[in-house]
Amino acid sequence: PKKKISKTKSLRSDHVDDDDDDISVYGRVEASAFVSRDVRMERAARRAIAAKVLTEKLLAGYSTIEAEEETCSCKKCGNQFLLNEAGTKECVVCPVIKSDLTRVTKRMVLEDPQHQVKRSLEAELRSLRKRAIVKERIAKDYVEAEGAALRNKREAEQA
Repeated sequence: PKKKISKTKSLRSDHVDDDDDDISVYGRVEASAFVSRDVRMERAARRAIAAKVLTEKLLAGYSTIEAEEETCSCKKCGNQFLLNEAGTKECVVCPVIKSDLTRVTKRMVLEDPQHQVKRSLEAELRSLRKRAIVKERIAKDYVEAEGAALRNKREAEQA
């Protein structure tokens, strides 16, 4: 059973009632905080696709089903079935989601300011790593050259 949220019991984040059925508002973390940004963007893309497809189909002559909730919603995507011109019940969203989800999600990611910052920081990190590798090679070459010079000097002194 789900726990009830208490808005009046306590403002302390660790408050839990004796009956353990109540958790304070400040003691819980929003469920969306646990969902990654990429998952939220994919969900938004799914909603955008569904809204567009449903609108297009309704304007094209499809109609909604007047029935119980369980029989008029698709079990895969959760969107409402529509009746086509032949009167057959069908999900118009699932086929489009299959074909368009990757493209729409990629476009949303490219337009997202946080992902743009992330990409620029990742590019900068790659650049810094390349420069570090070059500097490491230069330092290694320098150490080897110094070692060779010291060996030559010792050999000259011993001879």
